Amino acid sequence: MPRAKTVELNQRACHGDAAAALALLEQSMARGHGRIGLLRYLQARCVGAALARQHHDYARQVAGNMSDDALAALAAQAQRRHGAAAARNGPRGPSQHDGAPVVDEDPPLEKRLDGARERHAFDVAPDGQ
Repeated sequence: MPRAKTVELNQRACHGDAAAALALLEQSMARGHGRIGLLRYLQARCVGAALARQHHDYARQVAGNMSDDALAALAAQAQRRHGAAAARNGPRGPSQHDGAPVVDEDPPLEKRLDGARERHAFDVAPDGQ
């Protein structure tokens, strides 16, 4: 994918475009990205992208290769990005994920993310799948 297209998708994803966020995640998966791929996974969850099992498996694999401290730092970075995007875009109403369980099919990853949330006030919206 040309850099210009990646920049465009990134801008759209930052404005809440779920399809763009999913395209970026899939690009990261195809390129074998680690940290940036997990950030894109979290962003896709935040904007309500339709995530499938392979997306959750990818996130679990990447997170499994990270220390708890590295995962916590990444979670804090994702929260800062999400907060900055929300501030730019204004309130969009309640998320479709409000109150839903977080990534049901991957409790170990969610347990680690929960620990990161507690340590770094990380509250990226769950995807409810």
